[in-house]
This record gives sequence, C-alpha cells and structure tokens, in this order.
Amino acid sequence: MDSFWFQILVDETLDNALEHGGKRGDDTITVHVFESRRYIDFFVIDRGKGFNPRLVPNPLEADRKKVPSGRGLHILRKVFIVRWNFLGNEINIRIDKEKGGEWSIPPQ
Repeated sequence: MDSFWFQILVDETLDNALEHGGKRGDDTITVHVFESRRYIDFFVIDRGKGFNPRLVPNPLEADRKKVPSGRGLHILRKVFIVRWNFLGNEINIRIDKEKGGEWSIPPQ
C-alpha cells in the first residue's frame, strides 16, 4: 500500500475517533496494528458512545453532494474491508496485502 492510502486510513479513522469519541479530556483512543501473512488489521478504539454505521448518510445522494464532510467512511468502505464492533466505537480496517499496488476506488 502506498503512503497516500495509508494516510487516508490513518486520517479518517483517527479524526473520527477524536471528533466523536474523544470529547472529554480523560478519553483515550487506542490503536492496534496486527499483521498476518495476507492481511494487516488496523484497529482504532475510542470511548465514545458509538454509532450505527448503517445510518451514515451516503455522500453520493443528491442532498449530500454539497455537504463538505462525511465522505471518509464511504471512501474507506470502497477501498478496504471495514468492520465495526457492535457498539460502533471500534473500527477495524483490513488491508489485503495481496492487492499490492492495486489500491483504487472501484467505478460506481
């Protein structure tokens, strides 16, 4: 994976954790990275109340196109394998190492 996509992954996951889960001064955000033969699993866990990822508006809808935010999770879902825990306060981004340099957003 090139540095561009890695930067997108880190920026979007940590920004969301800070914005939605790091509201209090004593909140912590935890990052874990695990590597297996085929995958790299990147976890970001915050102490926020969580959310339902199915309720995140699609930024491609006509009424969302002029909204300046809310595209990060959509981009991550298009490029990586993205999963959440049942509370919605832990995200797992799974990177398939066999994709090599094939990191691109598939056509709609």
